[in-house]
Amino acid sequence: MEVDEMDSQTGMTRVLEKYLAPFLAVLLAGTMIGLSVESTPAGDPVWIAYTSSQPSSSQSSPEEDAPESLSSQKEEGPGAETPSASGRKPTSSSKAASSRAKSSSASQAEVGQSTQEPSEAPPEPLPSDDSNLPHNTVGNTAGNLLNGGLASGQGNWIYFVNSEDGNTLYKMNREGTEQYKLSSFPVASINVMGETVFAQRTDARSKISSIRIDGNGQKEIQFSSYSLCATRDGLISANSVSSACITKLGNDYRTRSYLFEDYSASEISVHHNRVYFINQGDQNRLYSVDESGGSLRAETEVSVSAYGFDGDDLLYCCGGTLYRSGSPVPLARGVGRLNVSGESIYYTDVDNGSRLYRMGKNGENPQLVADCAVSEVCLSGGWIFYSSAGKVCRIKE
Repeated sequence: MEVDEMDSQTGMTRVLEKYLAPFLAVLLAGTMIGLSVESTPAGDPVWIAYTSSQPSSSQSSPEEDAPESLSSQKEEGPGAETPSASGRKPTSSSKAASSRAKSSSASQAEVGQSTQEPSEAPPEPLPSDDSNLPHNTVGNTAGNLLNGGLASGQGNWIYFVNSEDGNTLYKMNREGTEQYKLSSFPVASINVMGETVFAQRTDARSKISSIRIDGNGQKEIQFSSYSLCATRDGLISANSVSSACITKLGNDYRTRSYLFEDYSASEISVHHNRVYFINQGDQNRLYSVDESGGSLRAETEVSVSAYGFDGDDLLYCCGGTLYRSGSPVPLARGVGRLNVSGESIYYTDVDNGSRLYRMGKNGENPQLVADCAVSEVCLSGGWIFYSSAGKVCRIKE
């Protein structure tokens, strides 16, 4: 019995030495590893749990590392933060350098955007007409169109030729406190109809240009024009400076019809749905034709050098003397150009150096307006626009 008990104890000892000792060694090693990990700062573990190609959100800071790494991989831009080849997370200094690189790259991108904008980028919209005033039924008054169309008003805005900037097209409010540039080329015969400004280009192209009143949508209408009147039914234009035929362009700007085919028209205007002109082929008498091209008739029995309208009355110059239709009484003598606004008739006195004057509608109380030689005078929005020595000047009425 004693021998058997000894053998049994010896066997148990051998079993414990064979199995228990390694188990205790493994248990002790695991305990030491756990203590080592717990003693390491939580925010900067020695090991990482993602590869250089795909970060793991479980072992990186969810507020900082995972979004930044994902963003960097998607953008792949300059200064983007990517894991190193060894798979180790970038240090705080590397992150600072990366942040500076991102900031520098963003700054360069912003500079690039500001300095490399397309040269033909559309301008920012300008103030539109926010008034409740009705839109024009014709693009400009007959009196203004007979004086070069230097200005035309609609609503709270006046569109005019700015000779201080190469005779380009500008708009200003009625107070004159705001001004905006609309075109980069010289213009004349300004017409404003609703949301569109039409003007005759006076550079080498001599085409009709259209642009929205907010400064966008500039287009060129392929028709040579030297006089321009805009109506609800289209554009009426002459095809030469003098001795022209009168053409009407439909609202599609392609359909053309001739209102007066003889090449002898000059001083063209539109008044009360009729087109007026001086007929050089008939002793410079004043004629008119319906906008549709019919009902041609002579308006005067005498030669006319200049004309205008005061409501329904025709004003015309014969031999430099100004008359009102239906009356043989002269209103003024030595008249070159004329225009009417309110209760005043503006005119140039050719016997007095073509200076600009104004007088009452019956010719009373003439007053000097501009003490210089004036060739054209336009009236719009309480302003007087007149050309003198190649410049367009403006003063309040």
